[in-house]
This record gives sequence, C-alpha cells and structure tokens, in this order.
Amino acid sequence: MMLPPDDVEREPYDVPRGACPACGSDDVTHLVIGLPSGPEAMEGDPDWVHWVGCVHAGFDRECGSCGATWSTRPVSACVLDEIATRSGPRPPAVAYKRAGER
Repeated sequence: MMLPPDDVEREPYDVPRGACPACGSDDVTHLVIGLPSGPEAMEGDPDWVHWVGCVHAGFDRECGSCGATWSTRPVSACVLDEIATRSGPRPPAVAYKRAGER
C-alpha cells in the first residue's frame, strides 16, 4: 500500500450536497467508498460526508428524510447491455429505494 507523503496537503471535499430524487429533501449523506489514509484524512469533511470503507452495497448517497439510497456514479453502457440481456429491460440510470424496500 502506498501512502501519500506527509507534506502533501489534502484537497477539501467540495462535491455539492444535492437533493433526494425521491422526496426532494436536502438531508443527503454522501457515502465515500474507500479507506482514508488515516484519521487526519477525514478532518475538514462536512458532517454529511461519511467514509464507509471498501465493502459496501454500492450506493453513494442516502436520504436522511425518507431513507432512499442511490448512486451518482455512471454505469457503463456495456454493463447495462449485459444486465439487459440477462434480465429484460434496461434499468434506470439512477435507481433509488425507500428504507425497507428490496
């Protein structure tokens, strides 16, 4: 594993918080997938940014108001084509679900 040198300053988290596509609330938590290089790597992040480690369900946003989850990362066309050939119609580009739904 390579760690950045101690003298490299970390860039601040500057991704807009956004709104929930299900209910429109701005109570959106960003789930950063991956491991920080240490506790100081998380310093300065807004309180609505949570580091969730390397193993995660795949979504990177969660609504604190209605419980919806979704991903903002693009899905490649070849992955969508593979899914379509196995399961029927192409899924939406942004999928979300309410808490408790499967």
